[in-house]
Amino acid sequence: MKIALAYSPFNNNDAVLVKAQALIKILKPESIEVVYVASPSESALSLAFDVPAKIRFSEYPKTEIAKKLTKAGFKYDRITVLNVDSVSMSQQALELSKFLKRKKFDFTIIATHARKGLDRFFQGSFAESMLLNHQSPLLVFNPRSKIPKSISKILFGSDLSKVAGKNLATTYKIAKKLKSKIDVLYISEAVYKGIDTTGMLYAQAYQGIYEGRKAQLEAQIKKVDPKMNYIIDSSWAAMSEIFLKQAQKNKTDLIVMNSKINPLIAALGGSVTRQVIRASELPVLVLVG
Repeated sequence: MKIALAYSPFNNNDAVLVKAQALIKILKPESIEVVYVASPSESALSLAFDVPAKIRFSEYPKTEIAKKLTKAGFKYDRITVLNVDSVSMSQQALELSKFLKRKKFDFTIIATHARKGLDRFFQGSFAESMLLNHQSPLLVFNPRSKIPKSISKILFGSDLSKVAGKNLATTYKIAKKLKSKIDVLYISEAVYKGIDTTGMLYAQAYQGIYEGRKAQLEAQIKKVDPKMNYIIDSSWAAMSEIFLKQAQKNKTDLIVMNSKINPLIAALGGSVTRQVIRASELPVLVLVG
């Protein structure tokens, strides 16, 4: 297993390395590469006038990263600094995503500040920019995340799509390596379009839709492992809330979600995946969608 850690010696605190090390201990990778994006938007670099210009965005941050890693006792194989000449966080995230895809990492571990309200609106988050641009799996945690000693239970969210079916197969391979069990969660939203919403007629129509989706979910699971456990939740609540409640109820150690994010969704407040990441106390693996 080949893992990358997206890390900033200027913006990430010591707790990030502690939690990242805990995740790496569980995953037991063959190699670990620490990656940092150096850009003009980083004041610790652009204002470091005492550092020669020729190394300010290359060797200098690499030295600072090495100091932090050594102090934390963090073992790694390589440090890579990507110099991106842009103040756009989206462009920086895109360049990092391209690099990660090219190097074919199994996972990229990244921490998010999980900002809310005005802080998130004005400051944004590099991790959330990565979610908009990522082209390979991201393992995301936030400051509140409780890293388990082992991953014995995984909660996988399915929307019945072909992408979800493919990612379920990927999750199954990961679960086998970690000796974990998978619970597949499908959230069955209420449907009104095209059916009579009055009393018994609605109940009968909805039951038909429910049974049809249940059959789809079972068919999707059967292609991977017919013995896999699944949950269909029809609760009247936000999808992100349902995910977190089911994770707690089923004593989940890792949440796995499919990425369905684009600029329009982001402008309207974000996807279910981003909402779960902001609120979750568990690490979340986001697969390409």
